[in-house]
Amino acid sequence: MNKAGALFDMDKLQFMNNIYLSKLSNEELFAQGKDWAERYDATLYRHMHAQPEYALAALGIERLTQKDPKRYNTYKDIAGNILFFFDEERDLMSSVRSTILKGSQWSSDYDQMKPIFQKFVTEYEKELDLTMDMQTWFDQLKALGKQFGFASNNQEFKEGGYRGKIGDLAMFLRIQLCCATRTPDLYSVMQVMGKERVIRRLKVTS
Repeated sequence: MNKAGALFDMDKLQFMNNIYLSKLSNEELFAQGKDWAERYDATLYRHMHAQPEYALAALGIERLTQKDPKRYNTYKDIAGNILFFFDEERDLMSSVRSTILKGSQWSSDYDQMKPIFQKFVTEYEKELDLTMDMQTWFDQLKALGKQFGFASNNQEFKEGGYRGKIGDLAMFLRIQLCCATRTPDLYSVMQVMGKERVIRRLKVTS
């Protein structure tokens, strides 16, 4: 640590924590986080203890890669990044999900969008294959989304005739699955959750 300046500045401490945690393997972060949760977060500990492989897979999304967003500054951050993977916790977030869906993303148009999303999910259940690579998955999503009025890119949307863009459709998936607008990589989240859980969550569009 540089002796100049405040040694206990919170931003500096967060930065140093981030550097330390980003160098841990997924297994090391999981083990240390679980030990922390046993003392300070009973809910997180219960899920990490009951479903360790599932929790470890959720925790490991995008870590130790070039796209690693370094989401973990403290052990406490683990909860925000993985608890929504567990159905019990996601169900408790239902009011948050509903508020987001009816909020700024679609505003007063949500009542009109809801049946479109429901029809999309019915078709998506037939097409979704979580063994494909990410680009193939996204190409499939764009093709199916176009059938329901979502432009594949900004240029198409500007040409008119679309109810939204592919990003809007992807945001619907994210909110339904995670009850949040910012999450780890969406397709990786879906792969960890598995098709049955993904479709079950997407069908709840209230």
